[in-house]
Amino acid sequence: MLNICLVRRAFDVKHTSFNLLIVWGAALIFFSSSQLIAQEHDVLMLSTDSTLSYEKVLEHAVEHSAETILNPGYQQQSNAYQAYGDSWFPGNRNLSVSYYDADALGSETATEIEVNLEWELWQWGARQQAQELGKKVSQEYQAWQRFLKYKVAGELRTVMTTLFERKLALEQAHNNEQVARELFDIAQQRFAKGDISKNALLQAQGLLLDNQSARLNAEAEMIDGQRAYYYLTGLTRRPDSELLETRPQVDEIPMDHPLLVMLKSLVDTQRSRIGVVRNAAQNKPSMSLGIRRERADSQQSYSDSLSVGFSYPLGGSPAALVATSDAAKALSTAQINYELGWRELNQQHHELEHQLSMLNQQQQLLDERVKLNQQRANMAKVAFENGEFDIAQTVLALRDAQDAIYQLNQLNARKQQLISLLNQNLGILP
Repeated sequence: MLNICLVRRAFDVKHTSFNLLIVWGAALIFFSSSQLIAQEHDVLMLSTDSTLSYEKVLEHAVEHSAETILNPGYQQQSNAYQAYGDSWFPGNRNLSVSYYDADALGSETATEIEVNLEWELWQWGARQQAQELGKKVSQEYQAWQRFLKYKVAGELRTVMTTLFERKLALEQAHNNEQVARELFDIAQQRFAKGDISKNALLQAQGLLLDNQSARLNAEAEMIDGQRAYYYLTGLTRRPDSELLETRPQVDEIPMDHPLLVMLKSLVDTQRSRIGVVRNAAQNKPSMSLGIRRERADSQQSYSDSLSVGFSYPLGGSPAALVATSDAAKALSTAQINYELGWRELNQQHHELEHQLSMLNQQQQLLDERVKLNQQRANMAKVAFENGEFDIAQTVLALRDAQDAIYQLNQLNARKQQLISLLNQNLGILP
């Protein structure tokens, strides 16, 4: 027995310098990383504002969205179609001037001057169709603005859910570090009394360094989440409370869902566009009004006359058939997109409900596991302090407790994410 103890003591002394080298290297990396993280915190740390609501944050995010570039184009398109439908004439007006002089070709001195104004007329019912298209385009623009707000709300929910998840991870990392530090302090006290070996002390210190490294990673991930919030909203402030939503009471996708309203407006616009496209491709009736001044020779006075003309196209136009078929195809595509959008929303809704139900069942089991592992870790810590447990048993118990709490935090964050996705799926804004 004495020989075994001597061999073990020799092994500990032989590897002490190598273990100390590892500890000092890890400490150097830790303190260097701490300085880098502190610099990042100075630049990217968000401040909290109790007067800032998530409705205001959403407004800032919509204004900061890249898709707002489309707003002037939508507005211009809406105004153009409305102006086209409100106009009295569908096309351009043409002014023609003709001058005839027979003296330039011979001895005759007959002259003639003719001024004629011609303009296109609306076909029967075409103006009403153009006005209806102008209304549909305006409604499409309004639906697009609502859909953009809904889309950005989904992005905001994703960012805030990520921040909530990383906040839980950071809090747990601080708690784990504190527990590891307490264990290391106990190990130092027992090592000073000669109760444990240097190797056991280094294991406790290694656990502390692992938890310090995990805390640094959690801080870095939190900074990344805050950076994503800044890029989305353009704000360096955030509300002082988390975006914790409640489970919706609605069980069906509403017909006024922003996505469905947007897709339905596209269908209505394409349906109204068919008649306007057909009328635009066909020849239009026109009316002309002119004045003619003429004389037989220079010895006679001019005689003036007024001319009024009207033309109406006869027969169909192959170009109109082509344009109408293209517009009808675009209508079919819009109808398919609406149907697919409705199906996808309903499928997502049922999948989210199922996942949320499964998480509620798993949460009960994880709650029990956390309680048991936490009790076991506390007992192991006390037992190690009293010399009843070695360092390996204590570290294992602490890691099991930390792992259970981590999984519970991940489940809570996932549960909140599913609730947010459910609200987003139903078109409910935060």
